[in-house]
Formats: sequence, C-alpha cells, structure tokens
Amino acid sequence: MVENTNYFNSLKSYIPNKSDLNTISENNFYELQKLATAFKDDNQWDNALLCLYKAKLVSIQENFSPELQYTTRLALFLQQAGLFEESKSELQALFNNVDNYVHILLSNQRTNQAILRRKYKAIYLENLFDKARLIYKREQQIEQATIFKDKRDEYRKQEKHFDEILSEQTDIELEEFYKEIEEDIIAEKLITPNKNIQSKNKISTKQETMEGLVGLIIIIIILWFIFK
Repeated sequence: MVENTNYFNSLKSYIPNKSDLNTISENNFYELQKLATAFKDDNQWDNALLCLYKAKLVSIQENFSPELQYTTRLALFLQQAGLFEESKSELQALFNNVDNYVHILLSNQRTNQAILRRKYKAIYLENLFDKARLIYKREQQIEQATIFKDKRDEYRKQEKHFDEILSEQTDIELEEFYKEIEEDIIAEKLITPNKNIQSKNKISTKQETMEGLVGLIIIIIILWFIFK
C-alpha cells in the first residue's frame, strides 16, 4: 500500500450537482475527453470540467484504468480554471487511488505480478508528481513544486530499477525454457530407438510363434496318414 500521506492538503473538492452533470449527454470516456478539450478551447471551463468529471465517473463505473495522460487532466483543468484548492483535492484523490488503479490495470496479468505492480505504481506516481509539480509551479509555489519534482525523480528511478529486474528475470526464464526444450529433445532421441527395437522384437516373436504352429500342424497331419 502507498504510505498514508496528505501531500495535497485541501478542504475543497470539485463535485458538480447532478442537474449540471446531466447537461452532458455523452457517456463514452474518450468522447468526453474530446468534448472537454473542445470546451476548453472555446473557454467554456464549466462544461470542460463537467466532461472530465463525468469521464472519471465512467472509468469508475466501468472498472477500467485509463491511460495516464487522462488521469490527471481534471486536476490540471481545475487549476487552469482558477480552482487551485479543488485541484489539490483531486491530486490527493489520485494519490490515494494508486493501488486500485494498478490492481485493475494488471487484473489479467498472470506472470511477474509482484514486480509489475511495483513498476506501474512507480510510473503512476511519477506522472502524478510531475503534474503536481507543474500545477504548483503555475501557482508560483516554487518550494512545493521542487519537492514534487524530487518525488517525480525518485519514482522515475524506481521504474528503471524494476525494469532492470524484469529484464534480468526474463533472460533467466528464457534460458530455463530453452534448456527444457533441449532436455526434451535429448530424451526423445533416447526413447524413440528403444520403442522401435521393442516393436521389432514383438513382430519377430509373432512370426516365430506362427511358424512353430504351422510346423506342428504339418507333423500331426503326417502322423495321422502314417498311422491310418
């Protein structure tokens, strides 16, 4: 689990009312992202934020982990719309959600789960703190922005570390795989001739038995004619 730390203290969250949210009829996650961009370009920040909030709800309802560039868009848009406190609250929510995000992302992964979980957690947090750095820098909070830059670099190093572990593990697994194949081939070569020999022996034994029976029948017939 991620450490229980409040990096982004805020008492205000962005939660639009239901009637405003219903003005956005689109329900597809990626179409909502496009709409948000269009509203932003048209300087309609309220609608842009509604689209991103609804997209967030869609990802939760459909239980999927979107690409990282989409996860922090709401926080970025909130800051650009002049809602810095709400942006901080969104950043904290994202930080608290990292384990769930990675769990869903790797739900179909069957190998290297432990290492991949750590790797993708590092990637997620690297992205999160990079965007936090940008948001705080825009707000002229340079000291905090520097702290978040250091956190970003820390998780970037972790990501590279886990990549190296995965690379080494893959090489070992491949080596073992090819070793098993070679052992199977050798075993097959040793076993196959024996099977052929056994098969030939069986055929030879059957032929000898038949020849013996035929000879015995001929002798019986000859004796029958003699004594008759």
